[in-house]
Parts: sequence; C-alpha cells; structure tokens
Amino acid sequence: MERSRKIVVAKCGLVLLAIPALVLAFAEGPPPALTGAPGEQTCAQCHGAGLNVGGGKVDITYSGGTSYTPGETGKFTVTITDSAAKVYGFEASTRLSNDKQAGTLTAASGLRVICGNNQSAPCADPTALQYIEQTAARTTGSFEFAWTAPAAGSGSVRVFLAANAANGNGAPDPGDHIYTANITLTEASAGSGNKPAISSAGIVNAWSAQAGLAPNSWVTVYGSNLAPGNMTWDNAPEFAQGKLPTTLNGVSVTVNGKAAPISFVGTGQVNMLVPDDDATGNVQWSLRMQLVRRACPRHGPP
Repeated sequence: MERSRKIVVAKCGLVLLAIPALVLAFAEGPPPALTGAPGEQTCAQCHGAGLNVGGGKVDITYSGGTSYTPGETGKFTVTITDSAAKVYGFEASTRLSNDKQAGTLTAASGLRVICGNNQSAPCADPTALQYIEQTAARTTGSFEFAWTAPAAGSGSVRVFLAANAANGNGAPDPGDHIYTANITLTEASAGSGNKPAISSAGIVNAWSAQAGLAPNSWVTVYGSNLAPGNMTWDNAPEFAQGKLPTTLNGVSVTVNGKAAPISFVGTGQVNMLVPDDDATGNVQWSLRMQLVRRACPRHGPP
C-alpha cells in the first residue's frame, strides 16, 4: 500500500509541473484553430469571464480597404484596445467561402505562421489552413503582417481573428479578456477602373515599419490599385546605363520634386528609395500611375 501511495503522489507531481509549462507556451502563441472561424473555438474557454465582455475590442484592417486584387501582397493591421491589459496576443486566419485556406500569410518579426497540424509553415500540405500569431506576448496591442491574395476567381475572402488582452500574471483567469472580429474582402474585378488610394498611415520605413521619410532609406507605400500588376526592377534597362529605375510598370514617385528609384510595384504596395535631399519637415510627394498591360511575379529587393 505504501508503494502505491508513493506512485500516486509522484504522478500528481508530474501533472502539477505540466500546468505552468502549458501556460507559458501559450504566451508564445496558441495552438491552431482558435480564431472563432466556423467550427473553431477561441481561448475564451481557458481565459477570461466570457467572449467580448472585457470592455475592450479588437479591430483588423487591410491595406487594400475592403477588397483585394488577385495575387497582390498587402498588409493587415491588428489593433487590440483594453485599458486593463498588460500584455497582448492574437491568432488570425484567412478563408475562402468554402472555408479553405485563402492566399498565403507571411510573418513579420515577432510573429509566426503555423499550419493546421501545429507545425511551422511552410505547410507540408499546400492546401492546409494557415494561422498567424505572436511568438511572445507583446506589451502593445498592435500587430502587422503581410498576406498574398489568392488567384483570380477565388471570390470573397473572410478573415477571422481572436485576441487576448491579458493581465500579465502568467495564468489563465477572468482577468484576461478575449475579443473576436472578422472582415470580408471582395475580389476586385480586372479593369474595374478603381482609382489608386494610399492607406491611412500607409507610408512607412520598409524595415522598421515606422512612419517618416529619410534620405537614402527604403520606404514602402501601402494602398489599393497602386499599379496594374506586380513588377520588380530585375530587368530594368536603366541598370545597363548605371542608373536605378524611377518608373516600373507605369508607376513613378517623386519626393520633394525628385524622382525616387523604385524596386517593386504591385497593386497594393510600392517599394521606393527616398532621394538624397537636405530638406526637413513636411515635403511634397506624389505617386503617378500610367496603365500598361504588363506584369511580372514579385521577387527581389526589399
């Protein structure tokens, strides 16, 4: 009897040790399928007193507004607000109308993409569902990640999101608040004639994602209908002349009246190098697009 009692105690000890390990692991991102998408749960069953009842909220916006252009690469911005929260996390998924994976998610620094089987992307099954989430709890409730839209004819895309605004005590309890949101992006039709539009706060440093322009720095412009298709500077004829291209696929940018070299243009994104200039404060800049029927797949810098 004494031997049996000791075995039971030892087993209980192992269980108690395992619980904190699971809690810490969730700070590095939850398991897949907790976005609140059809047939999925959220973290509310482990955290918080209920779903969307903490007095805060989560929002998600897309650089292309409410529509996407097939094959474009755009940016999603997640914003979690909760006056009581100390740390934040999230999980999101992009779905077609048949609940299959829509497009390809790309993780920025501090984020990761996992597959439906909880393995890190790229998924062994190219049709597997993808989930993007944080790799560590963050003290600010703002996250950004890139997404390459699916091919033409895919139809509307729905984005599902669940967020945790936690009290930071390292344990799942009613002090953690779980919020959900979802948005629908419609597929933009070819030749729809939509005017180019720059997203709100859509001009950022290409590496830090911070606002502001500095001479000789790479800048990314996010928006919608910025170019008729994707093109890199790889085959630009200007290189043969020892110059950098300032026009790609009919798109050109000027900063304070000076032409900016461009390395990539797409329907939702333009990457450019800010010209050398000693001006300070606010400066004038413009983006012009001339429709040309030519497109190349995206690759190359940055």
